[in-house]
Amino acid sequence: MSTAAEELVQVLQTGKVSKLKLNNDSLTEDEIQWVCREVTLLKDRCRVSELSLWSNDPLRVSSASVLADMLKVNRSITRLDLADCRLGADAGLALASGLASNSAVRHLDLSINRLGDSASALMCGNGVTRICLSGNDITDEGAAGIGEQLKFSRKLFEIDLSFNSIGDAGAKHIGSGVASSPTVAVVNLSGNRLTPGGVGVLCDCIKDNRTILDVDLSRNEPHLGADTQHVLRQLLKSNRQRRDDIRTGTVQPTCISVPPMASSNAPDVDQAALDDNVKNLIASADQDITIV
Repeated sequence: MSTAAEELVQVLQTGKVSKLKLNNDSLTEDEIQWVCREVTLLKDRCRVSELSLWSNDPLRVSSASVLADMLKVNRSITRLDLADCRLGADAGLALASGLASNSAVRHLDLSINRLGDSASALMCGNGVTRICLSGNDITDEGAAGIGEQLKFSRKLFEIDLSFNSIGDAGAKHIGSGVASSPTVAVVNLSGNRLTPGGVGVLCDCIKDNRTILDVDLSRNEPHLGADTQHVLRQLLKSNRQRRDDIRTGTVQPTCISVPPMASSNAPDVDQAALDDNVKNLIASADQDITIV
């Protein structure tokens, strides 16, 4: 191991490191695995809240497995950046196994990887509030899986699915998932393969949703028609007004309800706690409406 890696581990062991950024091939893959194992061994003594491995090219299945083992026991990391690491489907599945046992990670950036459909859908099944899956070769099949995960999400606030290969059928699945979610407020579907017809179906799905604040549909061809833009703008305008009313205390988020569970294995939900969570999420949002 390099002197830099050894010194890094020594500093980690002091329990005084809060942000760990090992970006752009600053360490070898073996050294990254070594550092992650040290974080695992620290357990409750670990104070790292942000781990960034951006642009370490590539992180293979073995590294994803080490990360997964770390996530299974670590409870301090709330931000995890694995963008542009060329994570493939198998590596993604390995990582998902760790995230499934983790309740601490809130912000997850997996953009510019090669996760594909199955692994991408599994990433949406944990407790994150913001997830970026931009540029991951997601098709309509993956969008169907993601839509199902969104139906049972009780924490996800923002999902970025830009620059994938999601078409009209996939947009319907995403819309159905968002319609059933009491927390999803921001959806990015820019740079996909939606047509005005698919966007119309998406709007029909989410027209009764009271939490959605921002939908980015830019860079889809052909450009959206005026009628479609108007419908979506009105929907988002109404919800943004409601958000402002919640901020000022004019109304309470009593309209937020939990959809019927489709599976007996779905988790129980504390409605009062859920309302408080949604109120806080909406109050902290300040998103722009993006329609091109």
